Amino acid sequence: YEGRMLCERTGMSLEEMSSTQVKGVVVTLGAEGCDLWMAQGREALRELLALDAPGTPAEDRSFAHLMAGNLAWASGDADEACAEYDRACGFLDARAHANACLWAHLRRARAHDAAGRRVEAAADAVEAERFAMQVNAVAAAHLARVLGAALRGDCPPALLAEREAVAARLSPLEAAYADHDLARAGAGPAFRARARARLEAVASTLAGDARRAFLEDVAFHREIVAGAR
Repeated sequence: YEGRMLCERTGMSLEEMSSTQVKGVVVTLGAEGCDLWMAQGREALRELLALDAPGTPAEDRSFAHLMAGNLAWASGDADEACAEYDRACGFLDARAHANACLWAHLRRARAHDAAGRRVEAAADAVEAERFAMQVNAVAAAHLARVLGAALRGDCPPALLAEREAVAARLSPLEAAYADHDLARAGAGPAFRARARARLEAVASTLAGDARRAFLEDVAFHREIVAGAR
């Protein structure tokens, strides 16, 4: 919302702002990470991997790979995303970094799913839910549960009730993902249509090539728009 408001107030796109008065623009996207716009382009996010060096705190090194994984996911490369999430998990202590473990597993589950590795995706979804419960991340636990339900093709009534209970805690993109997963789990076509509407609403806040890339480069987004699976 703030990113769209900034464009409206300035009359500039995020790309234009990132290459003129400011060095970069970061738009946070809830559990789905962030968009980072820099004068050198979004590929500049890979410069974060310079943090992956001896002497750098493990959590910072993990963050660098998590962001690189997000970039690979946004570029449509699920296998590279999984590899980066693997590296992110490798730097984390499950007891000390439960919140970071949560997001690494949840993102890796989504990437495994996109690559057709359902067993691995289901295992990561279970781990993500476990970490979410540890840190009392109610919305994240729900996202992990609905992904697990989609992978099983089973949608218990309690999950639908939970979806309404956590609605206010989800970002628009998280809500789109949850609705599509519920449709995959067998909740009905209304959830599929709602997911597409939510995703397209998020896309409408982006400009030009960013909107196209958001809808076309990410396999899961293409699936939502097409109403597939």
